[in-house]
Amino acid sequence: MNPLSFELQVVLPSGHGTTLKVLPDWRIRDVKMDAQHQLGKRFLRLMGPDGQPLKLAPESTVASNGLRGGEVLTAVAQPVLVAAAQCAFCAFVAGGPAVTWGDAWAWSGDRLGGDSSAVRERLAQGVRGVQSTSLAFAALLEDRSVVTWGDVNCGGDSRHVEAQLCDVEAIQSNNTAFAALKTDGTVVAWGQATSGGTLSPELLGAEVSVIQSTATAFAALRRADGAILAWGEEVYGGDGRFVAHLRGVQKLAATWGAFAALDACGRVAAWGAPNYGGRVADAAGEGAAKVALAATNAAFAALDATGGVVAWGDAASGGEVPAAVQEQLQDVQHIQANSAAFVAIRKDGSLVAWGDPARGGQLPETARGAACVAVAAGKNAFAALLADGGRSPRVVCWGQTALPGAVPMPDTLKEVKEIAANDAAFAALLQNETVVCWGSMTHGGNCRAVQEQLVGVLAIQATSSAFVAILRDGPPIAWGNERSGGDNAALWSELLEL
Repeated sequence: MNPLSFELQVVLPSGHGTTLKVLPDWRIRDVKMDAQHQLGKRFLRLMGPDGQPLKLAPESTVASNGLRGGEVLTAVAQPVLVAAAQCAFCAFVAGGPAVTWGDAWAWSGDRLGGDSSAVRERLAQGVRGVQSTSLAFAALLEDRSVVTWGDVNCGGDSRHVEAQLCDVEAIQSNNTAFAALKTDGTVVAWGQATSGGTLSPELLGAEVSVIQSTATAFAALRRADGAILAWGEEVYGGDGRFVAHLRGVQKLAATWGAFAALDACGRVAAWGAPNYGGRVADAAGEGAAKVALAATNAAFAALDATGGVVAWGDAASGGEVPAAVQEQLQDVQHIQANSAAFVAIRKDGSLVAWGDPARGGQLPETARGAACVAVAAGKNAFAALLADGGRSPRVVCWGQTALPGAVPMPDTLKEVKEIAANDAAFAALLQNETVVCWGSMTHGGNCRAVQEQLVGVLAIQATSSAFVAILRDGPPIAWGNERSGGDNAALWSELLEL
């Protein structure tokens, strides 16, 4: 036995534990992997005797963390988290490294979000969270710095602002730019300049509390008085002069090309492209105070304190409510939206839909007369989990669901826990922690190739045309369009080491 070795106790919250023999120069990452093996658990976070998490950076060792023989470490199970860009996934556990897959190269030869090899060492320092544009990722690291990768035209290169990217609290993104909110309330932006990758003068040094985005612009709320500060492409919300007089704004919502703001008194304002909801309907200023906002790609809907609803923006995208539908919009508790339609859930669980009929704006007869448990929104369709008396909840889909070659939804689908959706397919997580899929085969509507691995599933994430399942005890399993992250089998061993 090495005379420098000593023992550490590693204990789960349940009380079950194990004893590890370690050396001072062992990496904490190796201690974690040994503990996982002996305890028969994966994705554990080791907490020191003081209750603080031990760092997993490559240079973090037993000695550098001040650990001594006989001390007790607590091992806490963590979920695997997944962030999705348009064509790539990024999986990580809090405090650990990140693994990416999906589209790695553009036709031009530029690296895309599926390839993070250039920043592998930075990601090994430990990840707090990940945000994405359409073709790039930005990871907030344990030391609150930021590392980026992917398409340089979509924010994948932040080297010119790297010195400013410290003490970052959160990251927001649009299609081609990122905005980082620092702990002192100031903002750092990068990416496509015309999409908000460069800050407007009034943002320099300003302290904000919330950042929201359209496809090519950002809006933030000033900490001191709730005033609106906007930047990016002016026509799509980057010009906030029309709402510069507002104070006390508490919530922001966005379509593809406009913003809507809700103040403390329940008043609504909007700016940006009129055909995307940038001009509020007169009816929005009437009636009870508004309490919530929802948005399709080109229209807004506001829920008021009495359960009423008012909409504005592109009529074909839900911005105009037919009179017959308006009469039903009473006692509404929640509004869900996809790209071109809204569905409202009323107090009694009944559903009301409006917007583009072909994309979910017309409720089918099979969805009437039952209480809704949950609604999932795909790009052009909805799937609702409906309670049928004492029987198991059933699933009803409507909108653009009958694509050529699509896998139909099983008639006997039962015991559904939740539903995930991408642009053209759905994946249902069942109560027994298995998965059933339907929709376009090129988008993951068929999961037979990985069906045996889809056991013990806790959650499902999606890119535009692929899915990934987070397992209770195993690597995330992906299926669907390979170029959108639908195949990660080659990375299973690497994912198990998160």
